[in-house]
Order: sequence, then C-alpha cells, then structure tokens
Amino acid sequence: MHSPPPPYEYKSPPPPVKSQSPPYEYKSPPPPVKSPPPPYYYKSPPQPVKSPPPPYYYKSPPSTVKSPPPPYYYKSPPPPMHSPPPPYYYKSPPPPVKSPPPPYYYKSPPPPVKSPPAPYYYKSPPPPAKSPPHYYYPSPPPPTPYYPHHHQVIVKVVGAVVKVTCKAASEKEIVAYGKTKINGKFAIIVDGLHYSKYGGAKACVAKLHMAPNGTKCSIPTNLHDGLKGAKLKVKSKDAYEVVLYSKSFAYAPKTPSKICEKSKPNPKPTPAPYYYKSPSPPTPTYLG
Repeated sequence: MHSPPPPYEYKSPPPPVKSQSPPYEYKSPPPPVKSPPPPYYYKSPPQPVKSPPPPYYYKSPPSTVKSPPPPYYYKSPPPPMHSPPPPYYYKSPPPPVKSPPPPYYYKSPPPPVKSPPAPYYYKSPPPPAKSPPHYYYPSPPPPTPYYPHHHQVIVKVVGAVVKVTCKAASEKEIVAYGKTKINGKFAIIVDGLHYSKYGGAKACVAKLHMAPNGTKCSIPTNLHDGLKGAKLKVKSKDAYEVVLYSKSFAYAPKTPSKICEKSKPNPKPTPAPYYYKSPSPPTPTYLG
C-alpha cells in the first residue's frame, strides 16, 4: 500500500539577485611582436613500429533478464503562470459628429405654361422619283391552223414496244424487247451480248416494234430513225457495265386527235395598269 502524497503547496521563487558589474574600461591590445623564425632542419619520419595485438579475453553476453522499472510517483503540474484577464467594462460609442439634416419643406411645382399650337399647313408628299413604266400586254400570235396529213402529228406514246438487235459476222444475232416510259424513252437489258466480240456499240440498232393496245396513236413514225433502226451510242462504260443510248421514238394517229396533242399552257392574265394615288392628308389635332 502506497501512502497518498502530501498536499501541494506552491512557493514562489525568490527574486533574482543582480550584482553590480564594474564600469567598463577599454584597453587597446599590445602591438604584435614578430620574431624571426628558427632555422629549418629536416628530420626523416620514424619507422613504423608494429606492436603485437593485445591478448583476447572472452566476455559473456549480458543477461536478458530485465529489472523491474522503478515505482511511479504522481506529481501534480504546477499552477498556470498566466494571471486572469482584467474585468471587462463596457463603454458606449461617442455620439456622431455629423449634425442631422435640416427639415424638409415641400414646394409645389409651378403651373405649366401652355402656348397655343402652331397653325397646321398640309403639305402633300412629293411624287415618286421613278414612276413605274406602263405595262403593255403583247397579244400572243394566232394559232397555226392544223391541216390533216399522214404522219403530220408526231407524239410520244407510253407502252410502245421497242426492239433492239445486235449482229456480228461470226456471232449469232441477239434480240431484246422493252416498253417505252411516259416520256417516250426506254431502257432494255441485252442478255448474252459480248461487247468486244460484237464490235462495240455499232453492232446494235433500236427500232419500233409494236404500238400499245387501245390507243389511237398507232402509226409508227421515223422520228430519230425509229422505223429503219437507230444506231446506238455509248453513254457510259466501266469494268462491269456498258450503257448504250438512242433518242426517243414516237407514234402518230391516223386522224387528228386531242389525245395525241400536247396541252398548251394557259396565257397569263393581263395585269391592270398602275396608277399612283397620293395619300389623304392626316387629320389635324389641336392641343387644349
């Protein structure tokens, strides 16, 4: 059992004892005395002397048993050296130096001075610098009278059959058929044609073969050599495909027919001449 430590009594340290130092007197150092150096004599270094090693004495290692630590005695810390702050006393701020603004007195604005409005004089706007030119409508020429004649009216027919024939001296004849489109043109694929063996585009011709059923335009015409056979020309050519072309073919009616006539566009109406009208003068306003 440990007895409790005695109560702690704080003792202030004694004041430091200041001894009076003697007054300081400056003394200059003596002048240096330089004597001549002694004469130099060379001495050879001594030979090294090798002493025998000291005898070996064995020492056992220290024991690994640790002694117990000394007993612990608690010591309370000394009181703080800082003294408490002084008490706080509130001081009100001083009054403002600026004096208050003077009192406000309202003054009504003076009444408005109404002068009579200036008399109004109307001025018509100036005429336009450039007047538009007068439009004169040219009447269209009279229509050309139609005289019925065999193969006089030539139109393009939809659904007509076109025949394409390709011939060569030592090769068999190849024939292909196709129908015309709405614009009278046709596109036919010729199977089995060896382009280089047949001599190119000059070996093939296209011509009309048969008119479409149920149409009045059934007489074949020689438009673009549609009867005797039109020679084809190369339109495009690459490593995979050769496209040949000719101009469009057409059929004609036996007698004039509106079905085979092209519709004419309606003439544009004649615009009325332009007359400039100046605007009416504005209504004057008077201020009361």
